Amino acid sequence: MTNKHYQISNDIRDANSYLYVERTADAALFEACKHLPTDQVISILGPRQLGKSSLVHQITQKLRDHYQVIFLDFRQVFSNEELIAYKSNQPTWELQPKFADALLITIAYELDHYSWFLQWQDKFRAMAAQSPLIYLQEGLTALIQQYTTTPQAQPLLIACDEWDKLASLGIYAEFLYVALEKWLHTLSVRWIVISNSAPLDLLKNYPKSKFGFFHKHHLDDFNCQDDQIIQAWAGPLVTAFAHDHAPAPLQLAQQALYLTGGQPLLTAVLLSKVQLNPPQSLEDFTTLAYQLTAPSQNSDMSGHFAYAGEILSVNPSEGFAALKLYEKLLEQASETDDPHGFRFAVSDDDFHSAQVLRRAGMVKLHQQSKLCIQQRSPLHSHVYNQQWIIEQSKRLLSYLPQKTAQLNTSEQAKRILVINVGGTMGMEVQEDGRVTVPEDENRFFNQFAGISSFAEIVPMSYKPTDGANIGVEHWQNIAQLIHFQLTNNEDHHYAGIVIIHGTDTIAYTASAVAFALGPYLPVPVVFTGAQSPNNVAHGDSSPNFLRACRVAADGKLNEVVVVFNDRILRAVRTEKRHDYLFDGFHSPSFAELGKIGESIQYTTMPPLTEQTNYHFQNDKKQRLTLQNWPLRNQYCGDILHISQAPGVNPAFWLNIVENQCLDGVFIESLGVFNLPIEGDSSYEPFITAAITRNIPVLVSSRYPIRPEFRTNYTPAQKAEQLGGMI
Repeated sequence: MTNKHYQISNDIRDANSYLYVERTADAALFEACKHLPTDQVISILGPRQLGKSSLVHQITQKLRDHYQVIFLDFRQVFSNEELIAYKSNQPTWELQPKFADALLITIAYELDHYSWFLQWQDKFRAMAAQSPLIYLQEGLTALIQQYTTTPQAQPLLIACDEWDKLASLGIYAEFLYVALEKWLHTLSVRWIVISNSAPLDLLKNYPKSKFGFFHKHHLDDFNCQDDQIIQAWAGPLVTAFAHDHAPAPLQLAQQALYLTGGQPLLTAVLLSKVQLNPPQSLEDFTTLAYQLTAPSQNSDMSGHFAYAGEILSVNPSEGFAALKLYEKLLEQASETDDPHGFRFAVSDDDFHSAQVLRRAGMVKLHQQSKLCIQQRSPLHSHVYNQQWIIEQSKRLLSYLPQKTAQLNTSEQAKRILVINVGGTMGMEVQEDGRVTVPEDENRFFNQFAGISSFAEIVPMSYKPTDGANIGVEHWQNIAQLIHFQLTNNEDHHYAGIVIIHGTDTIAYTASAVAFALGPYLPVPVVFTGAQSPNNVAHGDSSPNFLRACRVAADGKLNEVVVVFNDRILRAVRTEKRHDYLFDGFHSPSFAELGKIGESIQYTTMPPLTEQTNYHFQNDKKQRLTLQNWPLRNQYCGDILHISQAPGVNPAFWLNIVENQCLDGVFIESLGVFNLPIEGDSSYEPFITAAITRNIPVLVSSRYPIRPEFRTNYTPAQKAEQLGGMI
């Protein structure tokens, strides 16, 4: 029948040398790709090692008469270590221009326009830093236009493999979705994306409905009962077996498909073994199959099964819930006639966990009258057994300390310094309704039940006062107090520090302290507060304090953060949005550092960095000293803050600029840095007067914005042209 080899690598191979077995749905998918509208994207989904890349390779090979095909492997696009957020010392938003460059260069190379693109890149390099989105959009548009001028130009089809790699850019990968939306309306290019998870599941800030152009195609294992499939898999064995004692090729192929459930890689591994060394019987073949699943074999098959644990640990809380569902399914299956082939309906509550199990490759999902979950194969049942569940549970529980009581013993309680600066949370409500400073700090903090299970509180007061009274002097003293406690206190070692603060100014104080202490904090410094007094039974005072202490005790975020309600926010990106609701703070222009639920789910972020002339030796064995950890808590207080409004003549402030000693001017615009530049309302004379006197001028926006859009507006560029900062 054929002398081809079985493909067991994740790389795409030459179809002339390696076996490719078609699924029943392949023909329909080929037709869909052949007639794909330019305003839609085909999304091919399935667990790892299911043959998605090979399928697309086969389809695109057939389509080369109709299209110029570009195959983008995002593993190669991300091969530059700078693009891997968790390995980079750069903030993720600085990776956007690098990703845009890597993507465009790869496409340019595939189109044989690499030299031309380098010239274009030199002209527009400044745009990459200012607006990666526009740079990406314009770059591909220019490349396509240049390509279409060549005589041999065909319609383009771009296939993007390993789309999931975008997750390493966090929410800043979403600019590719925005760019793709524009390309679908402006360029005659067809797109196919290949991924483990649905592309829309990678979105963080944008609603899924905004990008409704993805059309999903789920890839599944091979049908083990299909005679044509069995014959195709048996093909390479026909010429390999020369003696009469080996089982028939069709029998071996059928047994392999049964044992693997039709999983392509596992089937290829098994049959490639017997292609070179035929077994004496089906029993020997089955024994070999189970032996190859052992981790000690270090084979392609054992590596395949190890991947499930990696998927479950991506989000430990979700992984733990999925593992519990799988354990429940095994218990139910043990009571049936076929414990290795269970099939049960999935409830709405378990739907998400079932999807996690599917992505991990542990089960199959079937849509009939209700969504059903099914074991993939006897080999999967053999590996993912009760002992495996116990081992994985221990592993996941190490990320979920609040799941087990034994981890929250007093012997493991962390010492936390709590500095009470005041505000609603830090004040006592007396019987007559008066709000006063706590007389006994120990008694005051003991009212927060449950804290002793994981933390030992060391209370300290710093002039508790209302948040409205906090200013520059307080910022200086709070930063100095934290610095002193961490560098000169030999009697105590603190796992973290919690600052209780009023909500009106907590974002300002937290930001100021963050800048003062710099990026080399050895422990978390957590600011928190409350919207309701601590005597309100259903209020947020106690939960916020306990959560802040939990984050401080975890020690996973060695920076200044704000913990409020269920959010962990970077201090310098925190903004108050409600004065009454418990969800009072958000971070409109930066990703949350974590979410607090039954467990704390931290967002993968690169470490903080800073371009400075000093270097801090982070040696844990050496106690921090004032000599190697500088404190920079001197702030400028003479700042003119202007909140721009229509109809107000900026000449009103000229006298202040000309006659007062100002450290700077901060202008809060109504839009994307837009300021009036015409008539009596023009800010040009005012900004010019300030810049002439060496007074820095900073222009910002009153609303969460996308900074790259400022290049679209002339009024937004004027302040920068005059010497101001945006």
